[in-house]
Amino acid sequence: MPSAAASRPLPALVLASIALLCGACSTTSAPPAPQVITPEIPASLLTCSPEPSPPAADVDDTGLALWIVELRRAGQDCRGRLSGIRGWADQMRRPGF
Repeated sequence: MPSAAASRPLPALVLASIALLCGACSTTSAPPAPQVITPEIPASLLTCSPEPSPPAADVDDTGLALWIVELRRAGQDCRGRLSGIRGWADQMRRPGF
């Protein structure tokens, strides 16, 4: 039969363990503050190709046609970038972003 002195360390160890576990549960910490993220529009979407200068008054039909092609290309570039900004803004509005 074990002596009374030999059986004391086990209950003391159990009580100390329970005290440590309860102590860990009793401390509450505040949740972390939400971080505010300010999204920025990508710089690549904010600049369009420049519009070409109008041709000289004495330009031939080929020169005029080339100018029209360049003018339309610059407009398409801006429409494409605007579409990119619209898509980017739609992503920002999605919940959970």
